Amino acid sequence: MKKILLTVLMFSALATNYVLAESGDSVYVPSSPYFSTVYSVMENKEEVRVSGNQTKGKYRANSLIEERIKALSSNVSAIADNKKLTTEQKSLLTTQLTTSSTNLTALKNSIASSTDATSTKLLIDSIFKDFRIYGIVIPKVRIESRIYQLKNHTEALSQTFSKIQTKIDESKAQGRDVSLWQKGLDDAKVLVAGEMFKLDDLLKKTATLTPQSYGTTSKEVIDSVNRDLKLISKELNTVVGKVRKPYNLKKVSTGTTVSATSSSR
Repeated sequence: MKKILLTVLMFSALATNYVLAESGDSVYVPSSPYFSTVYSVMENKEEVRVSGNQTKGKYRANSLIEERIKALSSNVSAIADNKKLTTEQKSLLTTQLTTSSTNLTALKNSIASSTDATSTKLLIDSIFKDFRIYGIVIPKVRIESRIYQLKNHTEALSQTFSKIQTKIDESKAQGRDVSLWQKGLDDAKVLVAGEMFKLDDLLKKTATLTPQSYGTTSKEVIDSVNRDLKLISKELNTVVGKVRKPYNLKKVSTGTTVSATSSSR
């Protein structure tokens, strides 16, 4: 299980291809990202025995903390390398990871200086109770990364819609019947706006993932957000078909008025 989370290549496991929708001479529509699943990882509490001079217990605690710090660092690097995230988004995600790493280092120092076996045992137990790096922190950040990337994708689509609208207006000026094309674009705008609201809701849902939620609601939240992300990605991918330029736009008959005004929705 630990190896799954230590493997950060899944941060970049999304399709970034751009496809040409036949929506104009040179208007490209970005394809919807595809993401791998962020698994709900079991991070069962390990019973570390603390007895005698506490050496063995402290050594094991140090190992548990170091491997978690290493996993956090690997994910920080993956975020830094991700070209689909903005600088601000990278900062938000990285801060969560580095904060956990800093707190783990402080915990490691506290364990090392502890002289009371009971206190040492409580400190070691907090690795699981108060942190849950594998079960909560890393999955939460990886899910949020996917949400941000989809939000960025919707913004890219909105920019593309403006270009397509220009092409529609040009065709209208040439006397072409663009009513079907315009409807497709307007429908795409409504769809994207709806998916953007859903992404905002998913961010709120991931905010409920805390070490305290582990073992109660965390698995349900992680699994449901994964499902919703894939559905949203699939829906956004239908935009390509909606905005495609109809084949062989017909000339408008004399005396016929055709609207090509973009919907205000």
